[in-house]
Amino acid sequence: MNHRIFSIEIPRDGLHRRLGGGIPTSTITAISGKHGSGKSAIVQRLLYGLLENNHNVTYISTELTTKGLIDQMDSLGYPVLEYLTARHLLFIPVFPLIGKSIPRKDFLTRLMGAKKLFESDVCIIDTFSALVKDQLTPYTALDAMAFFKKVVAGNKSVVLTFEGGDLSKDVESAIFSAVDILIEIERSIGEGEIQRVMTITRYTNAQDYVGSVIGFRVEAKRGIIVDITTVA
Repeated sequence: MNHRIFSIEIPRDGLHRRLGGGIPTSTITAISGKHGSGKSAIVQRLLYGLLENNHNVTYISTELTTKGLIDQMDSLGYPVLEYLTARHLLFIPVFPLIGKSIPRKDFLTRLMGAKKLFESDVCIIDTFSALVKDQLTPYTALDAMAFFKKVVAGNKSVVLTFEGGDLSKDVESAIFSAVDILIEIERSIGEGEIQRVMTITRYTNAQDYVGSVIGFRVEAKRGIIVDITTVA
């Protein structure tokens, strides 16, 4: 099979050149990191790149309202209002509508039954672990991955984010061993500055060069800035 990619290229940064040009079709991507690591900023950069390259995206968020998404993306220099109004972006806010204090143990079941969410080229769920942490066991995690594999078999892609500590090690292991792309993000403080690094643990079906370690910054109105001094 000739695998192609969903391009994420935008003129202002070279992130696409470090990630094989984009997200390969028929893949499941996991992006993992602790709170504040920058994983949502990376996801929002991917989202904007996909939209700019004429791909339709479903974005499910556990933190943002629609207004919050528009404001957040504008703050990074990634405007999405026109994509929302043109229906190239289907945005689904979750917790802002029901409240984080309400326990829900049927998110995974409801998600797997919502076929319309997966009609887009790419479906992003940020943060997936927050949605399903009350439901997943190692066995149900495998069921979830089997479902996503059926989704992406139709030349789609799914991107899931995970916050450290949400899931047990057994559940994380079951999921991470099943995904096609695994990106782990860490944040540290060095020389008085916040340093963020993406480690590319796995990148199946890449069409071009993929860096193993990618340093980056997050700046207002500029979004993701790749740090070429920490790229390997």
